[in-house]
Amino acid sequence: MRRAASRRRPGGRTPAGVGVFVWRLKPYSVTRGPAYCVDRARNLYTFSILGNDTPLVTRPEPEPSAAHTATVDNVPGYVGRRLLADRLADYYGPGRSLAIWRDGDGEPVPPADVVVADLSGWTYRPRRGQVAVDPVLGRIAFGARSAPRRGVWVTYHHAFSDDTGGGEYPREPAPAPGAALYRVGPGRRHERITDAYEQWRRDKAEGRAGGEAVIELTHSGAHQEQLDFDLEPGDHLRLRAAEGTRPVLRLLDWYSNRPDALNVRAAHEEHADRAGRAGRGEHADRAGRGGAPRFVLDGLLVCGRGVNVTGPVGSVTVRHCTLVPGWSLEPECEPLSPDEPSLVLDRTSACVRIERSILGTIRVVGDEVGTDPLEIHITDSVLDATGPDREALSAPDCRHAHAVLHARRTTVVGEVHTHAVAVGENCVFDGRVHVARRGTGCLRFSYVPPGSRTPRRHHCQPDLVREAVREAGGTAEDEELESARVRPRFTSTRYGTPAYVQLAADCAAEIVRGAEDGSELGAFHELFQPQRQDNLSARIEEFVPAGTDAGIVHVT
Repeated sequence: MRRAASRRRPGGRTPAGVGVFVWRLKPYSVTRGPAYCVDRARNLYTFSILGNDTPLVTRPEPEPSAAHTATVDNVPGYVGRRLLADRLADYYGPGRSLAIWRDGDGEPVPPADVVVADLSGWTYRPRRGQVAVDPVLGRIAFGARSAPRRGVWVTYHHAFSDDTGGGEYPREPAPAPGAALYRVGPGRRHERITDAYEQWRRDKAEGRAGGEAVIELTHSGAHQEQLDFDLEPGDHLRLRAAEGTRPVLRLLDWYSNRPDALNVRAAHEEHADRAGRAGRGEHADRAGRGGAPRFVLDGLLVCGRGVNVTGPVGSVTVRHCTLVPGWSLEPECEPLSPDEPSLVLDRTSACVRIERSILGTIRVVGDEVGTDPLEIHITDSVLDATGPDREALSAPDCRHAHAVLHARRTTVVGEVHTHAVAVGENCVFDGRVHVARRGTGCLRFSYVPPGSRTPRRHHCQPDLVREAVREAGGTAEDEELESARVRPRFTSTRYGTPAYVQLAADCAAEIVRGAEDGSELGAFHELFQPQRQDNLSARIEEFVPAGTDAGIVHVT
């Protein structure tokens, strides 16, 4: 949280009040990433590679001292058109808030060629040689006769609540001692993910590598490939972003007669053994054994399609990733395919772990008679079906997923239809929960909509407020009013907007402070914003003059 200048009574000596302005959203950078071309003429672009409007924010400058009062340069404030036009040299260029490169040039577009404009409706037409920038919408327009021929790259900063969903923030990648490392990117040995994967397979066959490998994407670019990973018993494949990068996997519509998802397939062990003996020799066959294969996605943004997992995979881990809900976005952040799943678990035995990630619907296709339910663990994440009435976790045709859910500090937008919920704590379920087995598991310190069928609940809302109304002798109508009052309210429920699934300013205190430790429920529990706000209020009361009114104003 950052403070801003206090407000006093104009022309008077006695202060009327002090306001501390607080920015809850933090700036996140994208460095030399590809822009998105929105037309065939190739002169209209968005800063966001998803093609949606993204308001740009300032890259904050450190304050010179603790006693310094923050100014517009020291906070992650939105960059307005007037501000950018008046101070273009302060905000545009390498190492600043935004920069634009075209056609692979080593230097960005000169500031003399940049003009700030309102690009709403794309009606503004820059003159030849000019580049129009709209920081409010995150749009770029080139002159029609000077459109780039080899692409546009951008550096910019956008706002979000926390280190979730992948980005250039520090992630502390999971260690992989002994794993073969294959780097993919400009200037590396491999320029495509598929090339690195095929090299690993050849190295395994020739005995130069074991079953554990890391494919590391070394730049914040876009990878547009058809990705199919066939794993053998004992394999452990990690597909991860290098530290300080935000790679994008754009899964495009490659084929007309089959799906184009990112496919992770595991062969049954007896099939893998036969293939190994036939094609690799006994030594490689022995090296390939060692249990069900494992797969990790780490630090990536996946759009255009989802991820499909098939066969006897041992585990699938998704950490610090975004599997875009609805696959991709319209300009105003509406999902392009709201009914399509982000993760399909198709007749697999995988144990799924999702950590600090954002993803759309999870669909489970399983053998409910011959196999045990899958284990799905979700922590500090957002599971978004793009609407509270859509299925966030289910089987096809809205049947119960053959899975057991473990959810901690998670926001779920959509309905949950599953075999069982082992634990749900400090969560927001913004859609009804339906479980087949109510006798196992527990929901605690969470919000669960009325009408849900769940295991036993402890200290959940709106159960607590309804019980308080009954104890006070209230009517059924009073209970309904209290239930409506404590329903979670969000600043935005559209992925791609800065305040996505942030609890709104008018959200009930029972939700904002409803967690077991007094923090907020949901994906941003670990920010401990209620406690930080209390600490700030206490400090303000200590230092403001006697008789002065003081308060906290949330800017974002």
